[in-house]
Amino acid sequence: MIIPDMIGHTFDVHNGRKFISVYVSENMVGHRLGEFSPTRIFKGHSSKKIAEAAAPGPGAGPGPGAVAGPVAGPGAGAAAGPGAGAGGKQR
Repeated sequence: MIIPDMIGHTFDVHNGRKFISVYVSENMVGHRLGEFSPTRIFKGHSSKKIAEAAAPGPGAGPGPGAVAGPVAGPGAGAAAGPGAGAGGKQR
């Protein structure tokens, strides 16, 4: 536990692999020294190259002049008019 008498001192804290120097400041009082000695190295999320490889290229998708229409759900298609669609009877 860090107490006010420790402010301004530097301690070597072991993180399981090596010692890391931790300088104690005023806002660290009440915490433990181990909280300021990281144990894992964050290498980042997936890189841009992986994301670009998964994304469709410039030649993928509908051709020129294609118009995006509404997406047909279940029950759409042959039935039209009043009473057709969700909950209606199809004749």
